[in-house]
Amino acid sequence: MIGASSLLLVFVAVASDALNLERCLEEALGFESGRIRDSQLSASSSFDLQSVGPQNSRIRTELKSGAWCPKEQASPSASSYIQVDLEATFIVRAVETQGRYGNGTGMEYPTFYYIEYQRPGSPWIRYRNRTGHQLMTGNMDTTTAVLRHLDPPIIASRVRLRPYTEQLRTVCLRWELYGCKHEDGLLFYSASHKGFRSGDEDLRDTVFEDVRPEGGESRQLRGLGALYDGFVSKENPRSAAMIGNASWIGWSHAETDGQLDFTFEFDEIRNFSEVTLYCYGVTITRVEMLFSPDGETFSLNSQILSVQRPNKTLVSWRHFPWVLPTHGRQGRFIKMSLSFSGDRFYMTEIDFSSVGGREDAPPEGTVIYTSIGAYYILLAGLVVLLILITAVLCLLVLLRKRGPDHKIMHPYQKGNLVTTLSGNGTTSTIVTASNGHFKNNLYMSGDPMMSESTQRIMGLSSKSSSGTLNLRGSRTGTFNKDSATPSLLDFNFPPPPSSNSSGVYTFSTYDNNPRPERRPRVKASMSTLNSPIRRPYNPALRSRETLPRHLRPWPATDSSREELHYAASPIAASNSGFENSPKPQISADRLRLKHPVGEGKFTVVYLCEVTSTPGVPMAIKKLKEEDHEPARRALRSEVEILAKLDHPNIVRCLGVIGEYSVLMEYVPLGDIRQFVRREAHTLNYGSLVYMCTGIASGLKYLEQMGIVHGHLSPQSCLVETNLNIRVCAPRGACHHAQLRYSAPESIILNSWTSKSDVWSFAVAVWEILGYCRTVPHEGFSNAELVDNATAVVQQQAAERLEFDASTPKEMTDLLQECWSADPASRPRFLEIHLFLSRKNLGFTPTRPS
Repeated sequence: MIGASSLLLVFVAVASDALNLERCLEEALGFESGRIRDSQLSASSSFDLQSVGPQNSRIRTELKSGAWCPKEQASPSASSYIQVDLEATFIVRAVETQGRYGNGTGMEYPTFYYIEYQRPGSPWIRYRNRTGHQLMTGNMDTTTAVLRHLDPPIIASRVRLRPYTEQLRTVCLRWELYGCKHEDGLLFYSASHKGFRSGDEDLRDTVFEDVRPEGGESRQLRGLGALYDGFVSKENPRSAAMIGNASWIGWSHAETDGQLDFTFEFDEIRNFSEVTLYCYGVTITRVEMLFSPDGETFSLNSQILSVQRPNKTLVSWRHFPWVLPTHGRQGRFIKMSLSFSGDRFYMTEIDFSSVGGREDAPPEGTVIYTSIGAYYILLAGLVVLLILITAVLCLLVLLRKRGPDHKIMHPYQKGNLVTTLSGNGTTSTIVTASNGHFKNNLYMSGDPMMSESTQRIMGLSSKSSSGTLNLRGSRTGTFNKDSATPSLLDFNFPPPPSSNSSGVYTFSTYDNNPRPERRPRVKASMSTLNSPIRRPYNPALRSRETLPRHLRPWPATDSSREELHYAASPIAASNSGFENSPKPQISADRLRLKHPVGEGKFTVVYLCEVTSTPGVPMAIKKLKEEDHEPARRALRSEVEILAKLDHPNIVRCLGVIGEYSVLMEYVPLGDIRQFVRREAHTLNYGSLVYMCTGIASGLKYLEQMGIVHGHLSPQSCLVETNLNIRVCAPRGACHHAQLRYSAPESIILNSWTSKSDVWSFAVAVWEILGYCRTVPHEGFSNAELVDNATAVVQQQAAERLEFDASTPKEMTDLLQECWSADPASRPRFLEIHLFLSRKNLGFTPTRPS
């Protein structure tokens, strides 16, 4: 019997994988508006490509000669077509066609046409509506646009129209598609039985697509049909009015022996919470489900089994939805075996509730049994849970009111924390007596000079143009009014990255030759050896109180981000370029520049070749604006650091070109964030840990060299074809920080060490193990990130990154130790690399295609 905690999944709001047409409005996909680009349109032929090519087929638009006209005339045997590549999977609910007006000179229009479509993993399919017709009626003149609704709708990423006429004639057309993006994920299903037919009663799946996989007649048909057409019938399937309406599928107990088998295929690995079957009959007695990431291996550990106890009172025919919780099982393929009672059984629709990706997945466990009677336990469990929550909240309120106003802190935390950056790049911290207090995140001090300086350091000063106060490198608290006050405004904190943002050296944005979908899986044999001995983790340094999600605002707008965005650090400025660089100067005449392959905040990376080594790809990093002094300093520091390094996990600097361009080795698969997102379906946990081990190896080398990276994130880690990682863009502590990945002491105290790199590494590993679906603290603005870092330093309530339930405990323990508020308690990269290397014993990376 299932516990009440598991049954609570029934009440969780999740995305639905039923084809919900109420959420899919019939919006134009963009032929007329121009959202569909010319490059997405193609045709079998054109009478003249410039004047009547497919790019001129936009409805209600007079372009060139006014439409698309195929080279051959339309006839019953003609094979001309026009095609659009939607570049994603869409629900197409209507097609609109129009003839060629041509400013009054046109006389051609399509009288009839066929629709063909394709989606990932399928051949071209000819559309057939609910009544079984394939030929669509078109236009009767050159000006009137004719809209044809599609029932059932089409799930497709490419669509073709094939003009048809009974007699030989010239045809031209313009067109538009209507629908919405397909977010639900289901691409195909197959069934062991099509349904039954007896006399006039035909309850087979007549709208099912004929998409036969490789293997011929012996293999089951796979496609979409009545179980995924967006229509849940409320009628009695046994009534005469429902005969042949293609909204119900029926099965006979005599033909199926009371058992049905289905296989469902989705677009990606998804996290399932429940499945709902909309049925008519007596009852379902048993449902078994197995999940698989690849369609080949269905682990018994993923089994969900529901058995309905015999109930002799259920003998009448009835409509009923059968809801089966799936408890966070993950997979891209699902096998379902269903047993029913009664001589016949009917089903009109199936609904999988899930979210895409691998979020919030509990570990696969033992077989789970459930039944309709178990929902009574749910009600009692829910009431008990609400009472417990209320009691805990009341207790917290009482403790908060009665608790002391002052927390026990280290001595340095009782004072005012102020940091300055000297001309040689070293940092100094001033600790003053605590004669003030914080109010609304603003330090209130009796000393007006101290108050003004502190407010500026907290990034909250309202006196942006008034005289400022500088705290020069002194630990005694002396003040100097002769120079500018350093603050968080003196460092570049980038805005929150978007889900598709480019990195320091990423290749997806400009990829003109997308790689084909890869099917081979990466296999791993993970070691179960214990982790190496590390310093004990102090639980007191980890806050257990987190900010409620409903209080987290959306990322700040561009205008609000500018408050913390950029101001040059007080480092001695230099107008010199690479004259003193230890790397050789390379003449620009020896380079052949190709297309851009990546872009950063201040730089852009191009693919190139050196004439002396033709065929060997290299990369050039160039400044976008050569007169931007902070960007020049950052790039100069990067070159100076890379010139000292030689390691298989650090990107190599090959030379410098002119004033502010750098020649680097080309890493073909781009940064790890874009690579993991692109190849998520082929990467397993072992692959991710292997790549994290490569990052740790490169940072261990920097630690041994006494170099602080200072800019680490998944976007500064590049992937080679053997899954080897090259860490790039080390810039030290004197340039803009990655705010979401920086250690709290780096943000608040401007303290940059290898231990601050350890914090950044752990945040990057957290993102990678989550398949880079989200960035750290995605809902936080820059100001909130600074507040959160302040809370960590002061050991107050702070937001901590949360782990998926599928993350192994030894990995969460390591990352939490790396996030210790005390930098001295964090492990060294030597220990981290040893720990991860042991986890990769026996792992062999597979070369990505």
